[in-house]
Amino acid sequence: MVNLGKRRVIIDGKTWRGDKGNYPYEPVIYSGVKISFGGDSCSDHPEPSTASLSMWLPKDHASWLPKLGQSVKVEVKSPGRYELYYSFFYGVIDSVKLVNGVLTDDQGVEVPGYRLNISCSDLLAVAGRSRVGAKPWPREKIPARVANINAAASGTGVTYSAIQPFGYDPIGVNTEVRERDVDHFSPLELFQTTVRAEGCLAISAQDAIRPRLELDLPAVLVVKLGEQVTVDRAYNVPAIPTGAIEYSAMELDATKVVDTVKVGYYAVYPNSGDYSSHEEALVLSSRTKKNDATVRSIDTDHVISRVATTDWKPVSTAALNALGATAELALAAQRHPRWRLADGLQILLSEYDLSQGQDKTLFLSFLSEEFRFGACLYIDGETEFLDSYQRVTSGEIVLAESDELTLNTEPADYSGTAAMTIGALTGQSASRTIHIGQLKSITADSTRLVSKIY
Repeated sequence: MVNLGKRRVIIDGKTWRGDKGNYPYEPVIYSGVKISFGGDSCSDHPEPSTASLSMWLPKDHASWLPKLGQSVKVEVKSPGRYELYYSFFYGVIDSVKLVNGVLTDDQGVEVPGYRLNISCSDLLAVAGRSRVGAKPWPREKIPARVANINAAASGTGVTYSAIQPFGYDPIGVNTEVRERDVDHFSPLELFQTTVRAEGCLAISAQDAIRPRLELDLPAVLVVKLGEQVTVDRAYNVPAIPTGAIEYSAMELDATKVVDTVKVGYYAVYPNSGDYSSHEEALVLSSRTKKNDATVRSIDTDHVISRVATTDWKPVSTAALNALGATAELALAAQRHPRWRLADGLQILLSEYDLSQGQDKTLFLSFLSEEFRFGACLYIDGETEFLDSYQRVTSGEIVLAESDELTLNTEPADYSGTAAMTIGALTGQSASRTIHIGQLKSITADSTRLVSKIY
């Protein structure tokens, strides 16, 4: 029996225990919780997460009977004496199935109650079910646009935030989004194209819909005075031994190859006296053959100012800031086929040593709703065709008597920040004491997943 940690479910503010406790006299998780999350790729916004809960409710707690639309939170406790819980799911109840039952306690006493099967979806699903009815919005900065989305979504039960998980300041304080008609759009669609203007993806986290944290690359350059400069895992990347992975069939899939990236944005031409936003697109392509392009489209409300000219030229990626960098990285990494596991990365928790509290805390954080979509992991050992560094696109977490975990992944450089260049390295104070002799073990390939220096 393998257990990620003590768990609990909170429904409408009432806590259902994850252990047997005073079972069957208390409301408890009966046979488990299954959480599904993510999307096809970390280059696109994730789909809504879902949770299925099997619960036991004694009849003398009938007032606890869950109702449609009530909030649901699934949490797992970190090791140690402090009551620190990681959120694995937050959403609302979509359906409840009830069966009358009787359970017997250790003394043979029969306790009447209800076996419940509860289906839930996260805030992304809730946000997609409503439509905005409002006057057209003006061109404005991202925080102002998010405030307008919140006002239009008032009463839907969903909050939108321009602040990333565990952040303090909103994104895009200097990034403009276009004026637009908003009737008949969902608040989620409006939020997605807004945060995309800053190169971010929309996730459900910390009881709100937020821009996801930057998709960091998983390796760092380690610089120690007088020692060889090395490349190592970033501190927040868990290492999973190959012995803890159940390998499925591996595949190369031509449909996963992207040879063209199209970034939609909007431009204004104030020098011509035209202050309205015009839809334009930046198209990056590596296509060399006359065939149908496999296109990845990035839709956004990003606005830039341009100078009207008869010799019109396409905008540069630099003019689109983070959005342009995202497009360049996607094209560079996704234009060649890469090996993947056809049926996901099935992690055998019984073979994954999480006895050290620090390792378990890192792993629980890695699986939390704030980080898991787009999080990187390292496969420790021989991987044959598979890249050692992988980025999580989707997965399934089963919290039961013996927990189970399956993750779908893509190569870590399919999306993320730009790798560190020599120019960027030499511009950092920490690198100014490096001597040429300390770089003997460093190759261009070893730094392709490095974006930070320690």
